[in-house]
Amino acid sequence: MMGGMTSPTSPGVRARASLVHLGWLLLLVALWALAWAIAPDHNANGQCEGIGWGCTLTPRDGLLFAGLFIGTPVLAAALVAGLAAIMVLADRRVWRPLALGTVGTLIGMAFALTAAALVGVVALLT
Repeated sequence: MMGGMTSPTSPGVRARASLVHLGWLLLLVALWALAWAIAPDHNANGQCEGIGWGCTLTPRDGLLFAGLFIGTPVLAAALVAGLAAIMVLADRRVWRPLALGTVGTLIGMAFALTAAALVGVVALLT
């Protein structure tokens, strides 16, 4: 033995946990895509559609707008933070891939949503 630190969780478990993490995030994207697909593409109250001049986005366009400008950065941050959490937590104790990937996803989403909320608060205050 070389005297270096050994991880209680094997690299294979980390890799599978990372795939579980990615799977959870892809499930969120699939649920958003389903919501976008079934959302109406017209305003129910007859209000004009679009941005500006008193018009509002249709529900489908609103989901697209939110997905592009809010969902994409939040998911990217959740991906990076979740992978970092998996790498740190894997060294703490022995994990099963599903548990480690799920915990990594929860930590990543908590970090990303907190960061998004802080950005929103700062934007409102300035």
